[in-house]
Amino acid sequence: MADSGGFELRRGVLGALPAPTSGKWNAILVGDLHLTCTGDSYFTVDAQKQALEDLQKVVATTRTDQLIVLGDVFHQMSGPMARNVQNKEFFLSTVNSLCTACNSVYIIGGNHDRFAFQLYRSSLSTIPNLQYSPKELLCLTSTNGSKAYLTHDGGNGLWIAKEQVTPFIQGLRAINELTPHDLMVCAHVHQPTDLRPATSSVSIGTFTALSGTPTTTHQYALLQEDDGGRFTLALQST
Repeated sequence: MADSGGFELRRGVLGALPAPTSGKWNAILVGDLHLTCTGDSYFTVDAQKQALEDLQKVVATTRTDQLIVLGDVFHQMSGPMARNVQNKEFFLSTVNSLCTACNSVYIIGGNHDRFAFQLYRSSLSTIPNLQYSPKELLCLTSTNGSKAYLTHDGGNGLWIAKEQVTPFIQGLRAINELTPHDLMVCAHVHQPTDLRPATSSVSIGTFTALSGTPTTTHQYALLQEDDGGRFTLALQST
């Protein structure tokens, strides 16, 4: 367990994604779709159907090799709610739909759906182009050894504060100090922003409008390698 500045990285949270078969990373990063099986005032069925269709179009347009989802594919999919038969069917059909969008799909669980991904993990193993990670902080390595760390919430739950300091941004600072990298990318806050520009910590925003109505505006990011093999991140909005 590493230690820096009064913080410790919690054991067992750090994982790694294998290098893509194409050699270089060329990925779309999305987060916070917050889908439900029945729809609600938070995000209607029509709006989420539109979001999935638009995601497939974005992937096709950018000609990417990888789709990486930074958590909260589903909304409130935890505890007894996740075990509901209707929710299980919706969960699996939605993940299958995501996996038709791209040759390689990676998913990190979020605070709303990590329980469900763990619950149905055996079923997910039957989807050939899907990799679900039970880890909360994933490391990607470029062809020249550059590091990019991907997570859902940017620090909450990943780290232990030895002092009485627990805000979201403090969690990002802790990870920045603990893990040398070129990029730290998260979702969760539903706003695309450079959270800590000096340390390349970026929130990619949310792919859905979360307004309860269908939308054609989506926030996401492109993670690629430049000619020198270093990671670049470009925030996008349709």
